[in-house]
Amino acid sequence: MNSKELAQIPLFREIPLQEIEKIFEKLSVKECTFKKGEILALQDEPVNRLILLVKGSIKGEMTDALGKVVKVEDVFAPSPLAILFLFGENNRFPVQVTAREEVRALVIPKA
Repeated sequence: MNSKELAQIPLFREIPLQEIEKIFEKLSVKECTFKKGEILALQDEPVNRLILLVKGSIKGEMTDALGKVVKVEDVFAPSPLAILFLFGENNRFPVQVTAREEVRALVIPKA
């Protein structure tokens, strides 16, 4: 993934390309591909990583106490997932995140 692609993600839009490159040189980043229907994160799983969606789209679904599945949202690349939950205490993914199509994502450990 190049810095021009990263600059399209809302989180990085205001950061100069050289700064983005410096940031990503220091991080442990894993590029992952998910097929349609594959799960990126489970509902109630600890948010211990930042997932940056760079290609494709996902759906967020929540299962209620009775086992009924409710679609909460669709998210399209480029976009970070669950970013507000990353640095809170004991935060968990509020929904199950499933690929709606082939997805390419960057995964950065919280540490």
